[in-house]
Amino acid sequence: HVIDVNQAIEECKKKHEGDEEPPETIPTEEVLEHIINTIESLKQTKSKFVFDTVPGTDPAHFDALLDYVGTPDYVLNIDCDLGVRKMRYLAKIEAEEWTDDIEEQTKGL
Repeated sequence: HVIDVNQAIEECKKKHEGDEEPPETIPTEEVLEHIINTIESLKQTKSKFVFDTVPGTDPAHFDALLDYVGTPDYVLNIDCDLGVRKMRYLAKIEAEEWTDDIEEQTKGL
């Protein structure tokens, strides 16, 4: 099973459709909770899962998932062109252009 963060965000947005003032962006903690609930369901069926990216922009968010699921059996890092990674990161943080501030923030990633 692929755990798709974008799909989790969309499912969290649906929960807010009836809200008087739905949030502009879904809090990372809410997305993490949704993903953890999904993982819990998968564990009951002994299903394996893979993450297609991780929620949030802070490595602590991924650490929170690892705290829940434990040490992974496998880690597979699929790399891509820097330009593609930058475009995906901009979409993730909902920014339109790569700035010096973003460059500085992502230097250690």
